Amino acid sequence: MGLWDSIKKVATKAKCGIGFHAGTFSTPDGKPKCHLEKTCPDCMELVIEKKHAYECDWKDAPFDYSSQLKCTRAQKCIHCGEVHKKEVHEEYRKLGVNSKCQSVLACTRCGHEKNGNYEHSFIRDGVVDGKIVMKCTNCGTTEKRNYA
Repeated sequence: MGLWDSIKKVATKAKCGIGFHAGTFSTPDGKPKCHLEKTCPDCMELVIEKKHAYECDWKDAPFDYSSQLKCTRAQKCIHCGEVHKKEVHEEYRKLGVNSKCQSVLACTRCGHEKNGNYEHSFIRDGVVDGKIVMKCTNCGTTEKRNYA
């Protein structure tokens, strides 16, 4: 075995070791279309993957009222009937701004909070290295800007 064959063998082993297997997925006989399998020709590992298909987009899926979370939606796979649930929040409204000048948003349906964009209130604080230094009056963050 030559040098290049040894390098190829090590590279192939590393590729398979981190989960990048060769081969083409197909649906085995008797299985639903969402069930995919392939055998890697390099390491002979059987790789199984499921790619479920749903009737509608998750934002349009029906709510799962059995869940304690108000924004949980549920759908059945059109191929195998397996039910999957996913938390999909409605639109968010702004509650205010936190101490780090990030807007705080809340889901209009369940109240789930998340951080939004930064909303600094900058004032001129001096000049350094030929650039204007701007400082936020709320949180103290500074940034340098060109004169333009």
